[in-house]
Amino acid sequence: GIYTKEAGAINAGTYVTLKADEEGITVSDSITTTDGAISLDAKKSVNIVGAGGDTTKLTAKGDDGYIDIKAGKDVNVGAVGWADLTSEKSYIKVDAGGTALFSGMTAGTYIDITAEGAITLFYDTIASGTNAAGVGIKILSKGTTLGDIISNSNADMSALTGSIDIVNQYGDITLNSDTISAKTDVMITADKGAVTVGDATTDTLTANDGEIKITAKDNIIINSTLTAGTNVEIESKDGTIDAAQAITATAGYIDVEADGNILFSGALEAGGANAAGFGINIHSGATLGDITLTDDATMNATAGSIKLYNELGTIDLKSDEVVASGDVIITTDAGDIYAGDDTVDFLTATDGKIDIFATAGDIKTKTSMTAGTDVSIASDNGNITVGSALGGSYTVDAGGDILIKTEAGKIDTYAKMKAGKGVKIWAVKD
Repeated sequence: GIYTKEAGAINAGTYVTLKADEEGITVSDSITTTDGAISLDAKKSVNIVGAGGDTTKLTAKGDDGYIDIKAGKDVNVGAVGWADLTSEKSYIKVDAGGTALFSGMTAGTYIDITAEGAITLFYDTIASGTNAAGVGIKILSKGTTLGDIISNSNADMSALTGSIDIVNQYGDITLNSDTISAKTDVMITADKGAVTVGDATTDTLTANDGEIKITAKDNIIINSTLTAGTNVEIESKDGTIDAAQAITATAGYIDVEADGNILFSGALEAGGANAAGFGINIHSGATLGDITLTDDATMNATAGSIKLYNELGTIDLKSDEVVASGDVIITTDAGDIYAGDDTVDFLTATDGKIDIFATAGDIKTKTSMTAGTDVSIASDNGNITVGSALGGSYTVDAGGDILIKTEAGKIDTYAKMKAGKGVKIWAVKD
């Protein structure tokens, strides 16, 4: 193998190449090029070690000053002591046959990290440019060995001119970074695992001019505030979604889908709409699970409709404010629907309709409702309560018709109703 010892710094005018055909490489002091690349290639592991309390720096300068690290096994940059990688005007590329660990990276263009196992980031990862596909930071765990992608709180990620693309083909993704920011998109994908974003209420994930897309096979937990220039898409194929902070799609839509429970505890703001006209679309699928929005989880779709659909579970919409420029549609095939929990709550479809429908369950509304056109509250097999027997002032105001109907249940109304056209309250079989 190759070992560069403490006090064994290497300085080169053009390039530095270390190649170990049979063993590994250990670097214990800094390597610097004035105008050229740094290349480390080992059959086994590459270790860059901070020795004697100093930071071991690999610094490649000049237009051709890239850093390229290949290892048949692990790559450890700062696993012992402190070390970092800097390519002032070019890229950093790492390909590890095992795990990969980093205590800091800065690239003049892009950063591309691939490992067969776990990838761990301990400190900032910053890319000033992009690759040919417009990606500033690419992180991929692709091996058959289960390994997680993890960033700790100090490991901020910033793609100043491009996107961030993080993929784990087998393990989980846990991003505790205080700040994750991309000029364009942020894409996070766990093909066979779970995703957690943020570990504190002050954490942020931002796609300044692009979209945020988070996809996982298993559960998704979001503790960061999400802000996208365009769309926010969150999908758990076989699990649940728990989003604790605000989600904003500045000029786009919010689309959320899970197979089980969906919980929102922060405001949802959408400035655009998808092809179907929905600014906010929330869907819980084939596994029994509830859709729940807390009082603070207000919803505002300024350029589209709002749709909540649960195939098997209950919809519990406690949101203090729900406002759509178009329609508000709330549907469950097998559970109950609760809309509002206080006299100050309101649900508004400014230029559209309010349509609340439960195929098999009860409906209870404790919120004032205003629709530009019609209001329909209906159940095929449940009871309907509009307002509260405990008092409080609730109103239902429609520019068109108001219909309250159950095919097999009773109806109790405690709200004041005003319709531009007609009001019909109909219990077909009570």
